[in-house]
Amino acid sequence: MKIRNALVCDVKSAQRLVNEFASRGVMLSRSLNEFYEHIRDYFVCEDSNGDIVGVCALHVLWEDLAEIKSLAVKQSAQKKSVGAELLKRCIKDAGALGINRVFALTYVPGFFIKHGFTETDKSGLPQKIWGDCLKCPKFPDCDEQAVILNIKEERSYGIIAVYEQGGKPLFLLIQHNAGHWAFPKGHANAGETPIDTAKREMEEETSVTDYKLYDHPPFIENYIVTRQGKPVNKTVLYFLALVKEKTVKIQESEIADYKWADFSEALATVTFNEGKELLLEVNECLADFSKY
Repeated sequence: MKIRNALVCDVKSAQRLVNEFASRGVMLSRSLNEFYEHIRDYFVCEDSNGDIVGVCALHVLWEDLAEIKSLAVKQSAQKKSVGAELLKRCIKDAGALGINRVFALTYVPGFFIKHGFTETDKSGLPQKIWGDCLKCPKFPDCDEQAVILNIKEERSYGIIAVYEQGGKPLFLLIQHNAGHWAFPKGHANAGETPIDTAKREMEEETSVTDYKLYDHPPFIENYIVTRQGKPVNKTVLYFLALVKEKTVKIQESEIADYKWADFSEALATVTFNEGKELLLEVNECLADFSKY
């Protein structure tokens, strides 16, 4: 299963899926025109055959509020976490946009509550939401429950260390004690700047201090983590550095292992998709640097 941004070629399949549920009276129907006009709001889940088996939208209403809309999963794909992954993608997108509250109107509040939402009174939501409600055959006797999520934010800073060997870059990866492979990073101490934090974490986790930072803006990694049952929008800023030697001494209390890996091996080693996407971006940047 693959979650991705919807394309215009997905619209008819997504609309059929949403309107199948609308015909049962459990969500609002959507016209093709609505889908095309708001295509950038939508995410879809694509199965191994390329078929659309899930759809969900994040619609921004104001500077601090967005709505989860049209969350629908094909019957054959239910009980496979498709709905949960679509919801997480929308929450991640909201966090990346700087939006700290998302809500939904739903007949299955338990699903959302399981993912950190709480029930709320519809009357406390902006009047803009009633534009959709006017299209509902049940209006004004709405029996949907409003649920809302306050997204907490968390920031970390790190360094992506590169060593040149035979004209090709090797990347320094660390394996955390929890088992996943990633780049060195950590939280800021009081009064630290982002670059100070990144340098301190690099030294603490790997003992590497002899490097030169590239003159390039930090690379950004964004993902959702769960803290005490609540989703947290995690943003990591990474600085790119060229190291002069490969000597590493890991912080054994937190780090289980390390390796220097070329791009292909690093891409296969990094655990999470967000880290793989980050590595692709960094490798493209290094390729551009090598041209000059």
